[in-house]
Amino acid sequence: MLDWKILAAGFVALLFVSSVVVGNFGLTDFVTQIVDGIQNIFGPGSFSGLAIATVGSKEVDLTLNPLSMTVKLDQPVDVTAGTTVLNNFQGEMELNFVDNVVTFKEGNSKLKVSVPAQKASIERLALKKFSTSGIKFLIKPNIFSSNGSLELTDFSGRADIDVGSLRLTGNVTKALVTMDGNTWGLV
Repeated sequence: MLDWKILAAGFVALLFVSSVVVGNFGLTDFVTQIVDGIQNIFGPGSFSGLAIATVGSKEVDLTLNPLSMTVKLDQPVDVTAGTTVLNNFQGEMELNFVDNVVTFKEGNSKLKVSVPAQKASIERLALKKFSTSGIKFLIKPNIFSSNGSLELTDFSGRADIDVGSLRLTGNVTKALVTMDGNTWGLV
């Protein structure tokens, strides 16, 4: 079994080097699909975030201040909220900053865990598409909107939840911001 992992890692490294030499001509989706296939064979976390964090990506530090929001988690994550720990959680996260509660709903079960929306962290967060509109956000160092729209593609990193805010730090392959009727890309 170890021989296949070495072969797969070599193949992914070859694709990465090729994409750097050729440029990022649509290879991000191709490499991401290859890595997803490898993870299906060897299990989640085998190459977690490799393609997303290396091929045509840019670091992002984003703080969102919604009243409420639901985020569907594309891959299993590790959640720490005070003394509550959820390992390999997959499903959706409902943020309700009006009532100051975060609810985690497991995807294939009736499991539902609610915790106070303060000092929670989510590791290994991967979102293929994430979009929001009409909320206050800050992209460090200097992009601020009190009522803008945001779309992230292939986010890989972590999330930190505090009273009234969700902070995403990691890498994206594409980020579009719309403010005052103007749209521009950050990556």
